[in-house]
Formats: sequence, C-alpha cells, structure tokens
Amino acid sequence: MKSYITKNPSFIESLKFVHNISVSVEENMAEYGDLFKLKLPFHSIYAVAGPQALHDILIKNDANFIKSKIYWAQLRAVVGDALGTYEGEEFVWMKKLQMKAYTKAQAEIHLHEVIRSNESHFAEWETHSKPLNITHAFSELNVAILLKVLFGKEHDGLCDTIAHYIADGEETISWRSAFPWRPYTAWLNGRNQRYKKSVKFFGKITDDIIAKNLDRPPLNSLIGLLLSESSFLKENSNIDKEIIRNELIIHLGAGTETAAVGMGWAFYLLHKHPGVKKKIFQEIDEVVGCNQIKPEHAFQLEYTAMVLKEALRLYPPSHGIVRDAIGEVRIGEMYAKPGDTFFISTYALHRNPKYWQSPNEFIPERFKTEPEDYTYIPFGAGKHSCIGRYLAQPMMILAVAQFLQKFDFEMNVTEPVLPLSMATLKPNQPLLINVTERRPDSKTKTQMT
Repeated sequence: MKSYITKNPSFIESLKFVHNISVSVEENMAEYGDLFKLKLPFHSIYAVAGPQALHDILIKNDANFIKSKIYWAQLRAVVGDALGTYEGEEFVWMKKLQMKAYTKAQAEIHLHEVIRSNESHFAEWETHSKPLNITHAFSELNVAILLKVLFGKEHDGLCDTIAHYIADGEETISWRSAFPWRPYTAWLNGRNQRYKKSVKFFGKITDDIIAKNLDRPPLNSLIGLLLSESSFLKENSNIDKEIIRNELIIHLGAGTETAAVGMGWAFYLLHKHPGVKKKIFQEIDEVVGCNQIKPEHAFQLEYTAMVLKEALRLYPPSHGIVRDAIGEVRIGEMYAKPGDTFFISTYALHRNPKYWQSPNEFIPERFKTEPEDYTYIPFGAGKHSCIGRYLAQPMMILAVAQFLQKFDFEMNVTEPVLPLSMATLKPNQPLLINVTERRPDSKTKTQMT
C-alpha cells in the first residue's frame, strides 16, 4: 500500500503528541493516515504507522537514514560509544563481532542458565510477603541472566541496584531527548549527577568482569569476543575498558528493561483474560507435566509462544523507531529532505486496522499464521534490529512456563492501565501481583479439561 500524506495535524494538535507520541500516533492514524507530519517547535517529524513507509526507511533506503538525534544523540552523550550508538563502518564491524554471541545455537546453550536463574529467583518471589512489582522483578531476573551468559559474572546480590540504575538511566535519556535545552538544565534537577554516578558504578563492575575473564572467558560469550579484540590483548585496538563498560550498559539496558516491560504487559493481559491463562496452564501440564522444564520446551510450548507474540503486538516495549534522513529519498509518494525526522510507531503499526483484524483485542490464536511482512516488528527491522532476539524470545517463554508451572497470581491494579511512550512502553502504574502456589488438584483439573 502506497504512503500518501492527505492531511496533517495543526501546530496545536501536534503539541498533544509530545508526551505520549507512539500512543498518540495510533489514536490519530484513522484521521491522518499511515504517514503524516507533526509541526513541532523544535522538530519537524513525520509519523509512520504503516509497513510501506517503514520498509522504505529501514530496508529499501536504509543508507539514506541514520539514528535520530532526538533520542540517540542523548544515549551517546550519556553512555558513550557502543553498538547501540554507532553508525557506519563502526557499527558494521561491532555488530559482526557481537553477533557470534547471539546466534540461535549460542542462545540455546544459554537456556540452561536461564532456567537455573529463573528457579532461583522464583523461589524468592514465593516468599515475598508483599505484592510483587512484576516489571521490576523481571528486570532483576534479567540482570542476573545477562550478567552470567554475556559477561561471565554472577550478580553478587546487585540485581536490584543494577535494575534501578538501568531504569533511571533510560528515563533520564528520554527526559533529555524531549526538548533541546534539557541536557543543560539536567544539572539543576540532579539527573546529570545521577547518570554520572551510575556510569562510575558500571565502571567498577567492568573492572571486576575484565579481571575474572581476561585469561579464560566463556567460549563465544560477549565478554570473550570483546576481550579478544581489546587493547589488553591486541595493539592498536579500538576496544578498551571504556568501550567494554559502555557495551555492558547498552546490553543490560536493552536486554533487561525491554524484556521486563514486555513480561509485565503479558502478565497484565493474562490477568485480564483468565481463559487464556487457563489454556497456558493446560499446555504446560500436557507438555511438561510435573517434570523439570528443559531448554527444548521453549520451542514446544506453541500456545505460550503465541500469547507472548500477541502481548508484544499489543504492547511492544520498543514502541518507536526514530530515523533522520541524510539525503533526499522517496518514501511512498513523498520525498524526504536531509534533516527530516521519521518516527515509526511500532505501537500504531501493530494496531493498524488495515493489517490486523480486531486490532485492539487480545487474540493469541492470530499467530497460527504469519503476519503480513513489516506489520509486526517487536524486535525492530533492518540493520539495527535487535541483536538479542534469538535469546529474548525463548527466555520469555521459559520464564512464563516456569512461573505458571508452579504458581498462579492475582494482579492488583486500578483500571484503566494505560501505556506511556517513554524509553520503553511502560504502564502508567506499577503492575503488582500476589503470588500463590498452584495446588496439585488444579493441575489435575487443567489436564482433564
């Protein structure tokens, strides 16, 4: 379908998009279409909600676009040089190096550690006397997993601190990105001081990681690959301690907060749809039974996988992709000029009624068939798509399966729970759950239904 611009919101109407842009694009695409222009004081932004323009930007004409100054410049200012901030030859070289740690085969090797970490953390959740913030709890769990499988380090009880620094850092980057003066005024409200403190904290963790892994890092681990090309072992290398620290921050940020937010939304949807939760119980009882969950179950629990795909469709944690044009390029039936910014709302794309039937309804069974190309991109698209997707998907399936094999839960929220376009698509309130152990008789009942 071609991308036409037939109508744009006014300046006043455009201002309403600033505070929740991904959701606002979805709410207004019926009036303005899949591609329209926002007239903002400091940025002229085109909003994208359809697959044609997305394909033209991220695939067909990707050489004419770079990561936008709106968000990525602030990420680089806060974190420094890393895979998530590189462009051009630096990006190609670094991604080629790091992909060895994220192949399908390597991801499957890591699933043993995923299961072990899940068991350890879920045992702690069971003893939690107060309602559990499910998003923060999964952030801590993901920190433990990624520290071990990517960097060869035990978490040493630092999961809560690391998860806090990651969440605060992402919120700070989003805050600094909203208006051009904020990076300078952030000294007044303490945000800059906090991120400086967190960078220093991650520097100490990096020292420990390097010391423990310099002689014999885990085979094909991310830290092993980085050290193999580092200045510690190779002269004239462009990887030093600072780069390794930056990669630690980037990978923990991308791999903990995004997956945790996705899991939070999945649990919220299960809370809203008890019939779907019952079907997951039944699948787990039939496929796994009372046996210990194994890595291969991540690829056998088909209905559980569909539920998570549908959760990521409705509430994609990475809710938007922002690119700046660096040359004149055709997007659908329009021409972009150098400096034009395009905001691709994954949230709007995933709910576009032109490509999804009953787009706002939770229907896991829709994923029995593959969606139309470029209408479903929870892990992005093109050369900058998520490097860790082969690990993230089975991680999430195993987490749901291990949790619901042993536990049930009730969620305490005040409706409506609404999505907010921050660094990730966060709920507007904490998602608190009460965890209860599944009774043996309830497992028997699901097997008999």
